Amino acid sequence: MLHDIAYYRSLYEDAEAECKHLAREKRQLISSFKETKGFSQKMQQELEKKNRKIATQKAQLTAQDWLQPYLALGNRQGPAPNAGALHSSFEEMQSQFTSLLVIRGFRALPPAAIWESSSDTRDLLNGILGVAQEKTLEAIPDVPVGAMIQALTGAAVCQWVFRNEFYCDAMANTPLLQKYCHIISSICGEDGLANVDSAAHQLLIEEAHFNDVVLPRLASRLTERLLNVLHVFIDDLSRSRATAKLRQCLSEVFIRALKVRSLVLTGPEYEDTWPSISDRFDGRTMETDPVGVGNMKCQVKLPLIPGLRARAGSNQVVGCRGSGGFDVKFKSEAVVVKAIVLV
Repeated sequence: MLHDIAYYRSLYEDAEAECKHLAREKRQLISSFKETKGFSQKMQQELEKKNRKIATQKAQLTAQDWLQPYLALGNRQGPAPNAGALHSSFEEMQSQFTSLLVIRGFRALPPAAIWESSSDTRDLLNGILGVAQEKTLEAIPDVPVGAMIQALTGAAVCQWVFRNEFYCDAMANTPLLQKYCHIISSICGEDGLANVDSAAHQLLIEEAHFNDVVLPRLASRLTERLLNVLHVFIDDLSRSRATAKLRQCLSEVFIRALKVRSLVLTGPEYEDTWPSISDRFDGRTMETDPVGVGNMKCQVKLPLIPGLRARAGSNQVVGCRGSGGFDVKFKSEAVVVKAIVLV
């Protein structure tokens, strides 16, 4: 609710400033007309009417040019989402992980204390370690506490965002939407429906409200959930300040992760790359921290930050068939961003 209030207050302030600007221009124009005996009031109204019509037609042409590739009948596929936006959003998410390392107030814990802290912690550790539950406690590596914080955050991003269904009220399904989908698919076929669905989702994802309100709201829930996992690492003397800084960093990580998740709802199919402990280091899909210390004979000591790879695939209808996680294994893929690991 606070996000909504802030967003709509911003819109109101912008609209109020624009109204004041237009009123000032109108007063100046009227004053100029009186002094120069310029256009008549009727001619001025006609000019304003034509200008509004021109602006409306320009907006319609722009919208038609943007939508034309999606609305072609038959098997033609619409364009894929902006690969540059996806790549930059993922790299921004990865860069936010480094801010976790500058927060002071963390303390190292023995493996047993980490393992027993919560069920979410155990689930995330299993995602990091990739081993049977009875072996997990012994397999937790001895690493700096900052690396463990990064690894648990990376595991949360993979499990709670990338491999989970993406749902928000803005993309809610309704019986009326189902009827729209049925009519479009009957006329244009399944590929035509997928193209229209892709265009609608991309328009929604580009809206300011989606980025300024919807994504932060979803991120805040995930942030509080992960804070409950990481609070055991925070020293009691630094709890208030460290928690505030950690909440801010985690929020930025999840906002960008959710942005990536929303961008891959349509177009090519994607898969996160998240190695497990003891996996062989693969320079094609991984980078080391620090950079350049790994080789093909090394083993992963701890995964820190997930990566992303993609392959070309057929369009899928998101709004009418759900939006599950992108955890399908591919025979061939192109690496978009490499995962970061300790070796």
